[in-house]
Amino acid sequence: MQKTKKLLLVGGGHAHVFLIKQFYLKNIPGLEVVLVTAGQYQYYSGMAAGYVEGIYKEEDMSFDIRKMCHKSRIKYIEGRITGIDVENKCVKLENHETISFDVISADTGSEMAGKNTQGVVEYAYCVKPLENLFKLRENFIEKMGEKSQVVIVGAGAAGIEIAFALKALSCKMKKNVEVTLAHSGNLILKGYNENVREKTLKKLEKDKIKILPLSKISSVSENNLTIESGKQIKYDFLVWAAGPKSNSMYKDSGFTVDKAGYMVVNRYLQSVDYPFIFGAGDCISFSDFKYVKKVGVYAIREAPYLLNNILKFIGNEELKEYIPQIDYLAIISAGNKKGIMQYKGMAKMGRLSWKLKDYIDRGFMEKFKYYE
Repeated sequence: MQKTKKLLLVGGGHAHVFLIKQFYLKNIPGLEVVLVTAGQYQYYSGMAAGYVEGIYKEEDMSFDIRKMCHKSRIKYIEGRITGIDVENKCVKLENHETISFDVISADTGSEMAGKNTQGVVEYAYCVKPLENLFKLRENFIEKMGEKSQVVIVGAGAAGIEIAFALKALSCKMKKNVEVTLAHSGNLILKGYNENVREKTLKKLEKDKIKILPLSKISSVSENNLTIESGKQIKYDFLVWAAGPKSNSMYKDSGFTVDKAGYMVVNRYLQSVDYPFIFGAGDCISFSDFKYVKKVGVYAIREAPYLLNNILKFIGNEELKEYIPQIDYLAIISAGNKKGIMQYKGMAKMGRLSWKLKDYIDRGFMEKFKYYE
């Protein structure tokens, strides 16, 4: 009789959400699946700004991972993994428990850059983890007065979307809130096309959202930001959206990582060090495809290949290469049900762009609500 193999899923990101549903649709004989994640709910980042603005409710943007696992015959364990012991094929949890595996897949996402900057944890609302947005929205509504100064640190897609969302929310509240984006670079939306940047800058100007480039924050105190030049910026409400940062667990566990600390995988989504370790989403970096960005579309496209290659590896069969697309549709939520779309060099701004984004986002969520 063939020995049962144990697949351990670490994290509840977009790719693993796909795997969980596939195990619901098809039971794999001889395979035990266990999932470990830090929290019962997984939140969809594509709807985060819409939630802050008040377009979506919490249930619109959340998956109940525990219920999904129960429906899919997957053992659910809530906990934080502190390390992966590859020699003994087990992971270590914060509570000192260990979980063994034959094959492991990581989809832990990325963390928030700059959180170790003095004062950030004490005074700022960090946009990651996404459950922080519930408190952010609640406190914004409660605390904002006329002429309140809102500062958002970071001018990537997350920071831009939150700026538009808070400006739109303040208008609905009939509060003349001043919103400022402070960032360390000289360009907003690094990695986006110039025409998208231009349309975004025009919309920011129209919404009277200020931009402070070349403003790297050195410390945060109550109601004051200090930038490296020594200049201070006053704020009444501070949001930290400084971009992604790698989870140190992969480097600490002895994996090959890129210069930013992300686990390096091959074109089969396997660790370049250990063939029984797979990964997907923001926690990985490809050895062959340097153009892949930390955006959700890649995790979603990787997911079917991840499942196929895990099962093929367990069955000692040939794996299938994943070649990431270079171009992809990206739509930035620009407040008041408007969007800025980038696709194949084209940039479009308006309600149709937002309607397309809303249709895609709601459709994605609907696919994985099978547990209700």
